Amino acid sequence: MLIPLSIFVPRTRMESQINRLKEAIEKVNIECDLLQSKELVAQDISRKLQRQLRELREDYATVQQKETEANAKKNELEKQLELAEAEIVLVSSVTLQRVYQKSFIKEFIIFNRPRMT
Repeated sequence: MLIPLSIFVPRTRMESQINRLKEAIEKVNIECDLLQSKELVAQDISRKLQRQLRELREDYATVQQKETEANAKKNELEKQLELAEAEIVLVSSVTLQRVYQKSFIKEFIIFNRPRMT
């Protein structure tokens, strides 16, 4: 035959033990609520950071595209500059040849002109 525990433990002691357990449960529930709110904040921060990372990747891709376009334009302009410089050299050479030819012709005409004495 089983003897009830209440016979051996006074009622006030059981009530105080029940109250301590209730307080422990309440404390654990408060900690659980606090951890849940911290988790929600962390999830919100994570979403914001993921969005920022996505936007930064898009911006980086845009910058890379612009850099590629700028390099292509730079190369094109460098080629145009080289062509213009070559054309300047050619025009200068032809101009100098013409100047020398005219000068030579004038000297030749002057030197070979019949002299009047």
